[in-house]
Amino acid sequence: EFGSRYANANDSNLIAGYRKMGLWALIIYILIVISTMFFVAGAVGAVTGGFFSALLNTESIFGENAGLYTTLFVFIVSVFVLWIGKYKSLEKGIKYLGIILLSSTLLCFCMVIFREPEHIKSLPFQQIWPESNNDWLFLLALMGWMPTAVDLSTWNSLWTMEQIKLAPKKIPLKITLKEFRLGYWISAGLAICFVVLGAKILNGSTSPLPKSPVKFANEVINLFCQVIGSWSRPLIAIAASSIMLGTCIAVFDGYSRSLTASIKELRLFSNQRNTEKTILLITMLGSLAIVIFFGNKLTALVDVATSLSFLVAPFIALANLYLVTNKRMPSEAKPSVGLTVLSIAGVVYLFGFSLIYVIQTWWS
Repeated sequence: EFGSRYANANDSNLIAGYRKMGLWALIIYILIVISTMFFVAGAVGAVTGGFFSALLNTESIFGENAGLYTTLFVFIVSVFVLWIGKYKSLEKGIKYLGIILLSSTLLCFCMVIFREPEHIKSLPFQQIWPESNNDWLFLLALMGWMPTAVDLSTWNSLWTMEQIKLAPKKIPLKITLKEFRLGYWISAGLAICFVVLGAKILNGSTSPLPKSPVKFANEVINLFCQVIGSWSRPLIAIAASSIMLGTCIAVFDGYSRSLTASIKELRLFSNQRNTEKTILLITMLGSLAIVIFFGNKLTALVDVATSLSFLVAPFIALANLYLVTNKRMPSEAKPSVGLTVLSIAGVVYLFGFSLIYVIQTWWS
């Protein structure tokens, strides 16, 4: 939220705010972006490629390399769409497919609540405190993108600035925050739905989730089909593939915009559009290299990406909290006392769990 709040109140993005904190803060941010971007974009691309492969059944043509070829296809499409500036028109179509996926998820959620599978009824459900290193590492990796990586707040500020530029008149802060919170709470609700679906359908299964992107995507689609019916497979596959494609394009757009804005603050270029295109190509090639390196080990790639996101989160969170509460922030746009206290608790929480991660990984 602080990304949107800061941009609306100051007519400036968070990256410019980091620069005002000092050159050191901007350089740290750039290093954080460079160290995480290829893993994050690679993980999102691999999952997207898996869904497209499941949709188009490319495994029957390319065999084990199907996921790699569809990921390459997804990367090329993402870069092409951003190069020609047609993301806005694509986004409109994806929103309708998003409604289909949202509706089907809610339908599945309601159906599993009332039609509980037999093998689940005998399983005990209880809160389990992590007992081993693997338990801790899984928990921290899971939290890395819940609801998304904290360093993506800079993208939020950049996209908010874009909305402000295109609007015929100044958008009130209240409207900006209302839009953000709507998306946030929908994400929170969907997270609960997916946890329940996993508990009711996947828990107790004798076979683990596949590590291959293609097989993983098929398993997720099958999850919906088990509940709704096999007739829904094409609909779910198209909706899921489209939503993931939109996510992949947004990730490429976010990284290219944020790095371009960072370089601009360093005053290192003369042509912004060419810089953005160059960063897009670098992001695609670096992410593809990561996907090739991890091969069919999708879960390992996602774990690395989410863990890195979690480890950088406390530093970004602390910087954002400072920017929206310091004296340069307009007093009427500062967060409430309750939200400020919650944010401080969040920063302490993030630093605490990051410390646990380091201890569990290197000193146990």
